[in-house]
Amino acid sequence: MEAIQQVEKKVLEKICFFTNKIINQEFGKLDLVELVLESQTISQLIIDNRHDLVIYYPKKNLCGGEIFCYEVFMTGILGAKLGYTKQGLSKLILASLLKDISCYLLGWAKKEWLSHPKESCDFLEEIYFVMPEDVLQGILHHHEKVDGTGFPNRLKSDEISEYAKIIQVIEMYFSFHSKTLEIPNITGSLEQNLAIVFKNYDRDIMKCFLKHTSFFNIDDNLYLTDYTLVSVVYNSYGNVFQPIVQVIKDKNKQFKKGKLLDLRYTNTLHILDMC
Repeated sequence: MEAIQQVEKKVLEKICFFTNKIINQEFGKLDLVELVLESQTISQLIIDNRHDLVIYYPKKNLCGGEIFCYEVFMTGILGAKLGYTKQGLSKLILASLLKDISCYLLGWAKKEWLSHPKESCDFLEEIYFVMPEDVLQGILHHHEKVDGTGFPNRLKSDEISEYAKIIQVIEMYFSFHSKTLEIPNITGSLEQNLAIVFKNYDRDIMKCFLKHTSFFNIDDNLYLTDYTLVSVVYNSYGNVFQPIVQVIKDKNKQFKKGKLLDLRYTNTLHILDMC
């Protein structure tokens, strides 16, 4: 565990170094050259430890820039779980880290937001004309959707870069935890409602993602479908929406405070929402 924590610390330090330069608008051609080289080191660290690294959302009080660093890191882990080589993974990490660079240069208003994938590519081509085409495609496509409702080019399914599809899945996961993900409220189960959301993402990538993430963090508070308030104590394998939880408060007085419930075996109880 300590060795993996050291790997995570080392990777995050490298990612955060370049992220801070981008946020502070200090990122130039020499920084990009250095990042291209460092992405190889980051990729090798992730690949060497891919069996022990897991995808998770940081349960800490972090600023936006720090959360973004974790997002890039988790994107790299998902790429490694998908079997990416060092070269492919380094390109994925580059696309993930650089995808929003124009927003820090031009602003985050709606007009700039809708054009930022193209603006980011234009900026990178201007300062580093040999940027790999598949990296640029990953950046350009990272807001496209498989049903063709994304931007800037309304691409569909196989037209979208695989790098972009991987980036999108991790962005969705982080949006869920930051409570900015739009989730339809059609059924009484979070799992069923999210299944509708998941259809907007590549099926094989989603399958790999769900296999290698706990989705919820230990101590996350959840409401069950009978409005019992519980806390996650253990994530079970097989279905990320069936963790073992501990009762905090039960309005129906069916369960005592502190009782453990294994949601794999409670047929009538499911997760309703996250607190």
